[in-house]
Amino acid sequence: KYPTPTLDLISKKNKFCCSLTDSFSSNINSFDLFMTEHTNKSIDTMPKSMCKNKIIGKYLFVVIDEPKLTDRIMYLFYNNCIPIFYGDTDIIKYFNPKRYIITNSDDCRGVAELMQSLIETPNEYLDMLKEPYFEFSVEEFLNQTEEFTNKICEQILEDTTQNGI
Repeated sequence: KYPTPTLDLISKKNKFCCSLTDSFSSNINSFDLFMTEHTNKSIDTMPKSMCKNKIIGKYLFVVIDEPKLTDRIMYLFYNNCIPIFYGDTDIIKYFNPKRYIITNSDDCRGVAELMQSLIETPNEYLDMLKEPYFEFSVEEFLNQTEEFTNKICEQILEDTTQNGI
């Protein structure tokens, strides 16, 4: 069971930000370096598989570099983190853009300023956490879920084929 977002829950988060990566992505490394320099806070790095671990819930923000949309963002939502999505812009088709931050290498300063603002105003951070994951009706949700599931299945098939599994 995942906790409902509250100011008390936010106050118990004792980590600022981490990056989830499978390798040393130059995108993430550049982003992390910029964030560390402009927020004066360290950014941890973990393998993407850690997104399913409750330890991720200790972080206010989690950067995830995804060339293609996966289910990992849902684990970040469930753990009451604000995902910073660096990658596939298809995310806006499936998820409420008020519930995460999407970025690219040209927008690091704006993201750093937004993160700092959210830290300084816990109620705004909480409002963002309380945003629904999806921003459409049940019927639209079912259509989007089918499309999302197909995309995930295609990615799994592609990954297993490429890795000889």
